Amino acid sequence: MANTVISSQTYDIPASQERVFTWLSDLRNLESAMPQGKISNWKATESDCSFIIKGMSTIGMEIKPGIPPQQVHMHSSRVSPIVFDLYGHIDPTDQGCRLRFEMITDMTPFVKMVAEKPLTSFFDSMTANIKAQMEAHPQS
Repeated sequence: MANTVISSQTYDIPASQERVFTWLSDLRNLESAMPQGKISNWKATESDCSFIIKGMSTIGMEIKPGIPPQQVHMHSSRVSPIVFDLYGHIDPTDQGCRLRFEMITDMTPFVKMVAEKPLTSFFDSMTANIKAQMEAHPQS
C-alpha cells in the first residue's frame, strides 16, 4: 500500500482563523457540515464522532492535538475499517481565513482509483457547507 493524500479545494471562509479552529475542534459541529443525504447514524461528542457514509461502513474520528489556530487534526477511531488522519488547514486572510481538508491514509492503487474522486467530493462538500454555516451565522 502507498501513502495517499486526498485534499479538498481551498475555500475562503468569512470568519476568523480562531473561530474556525474552535468550531472544527468540537466534532459535534461537523454534523451540519456533512453532505446532505450522504451520511446516516451520526453520533458525536466534543472529541469524537462516528457515522456511516452511504454505501460504505462506519467511520469514526477523534480529535488529536493540532496546531492552534492553524490546523485541526482528527484521527480514525477503532470503529473505522481504515486508518487515516484528517487535517483541517486554516490560513488567515484579510477577510477571514482559507480552509482546506487533507486526508492521509494508506491505500492500494486500486482502492485509490475507486475512492479518490468520491472522497474529494465529500471533503469539498464539507468545506463548502462550513463556509455556508459561517456566512449564515457570522457571529456565532
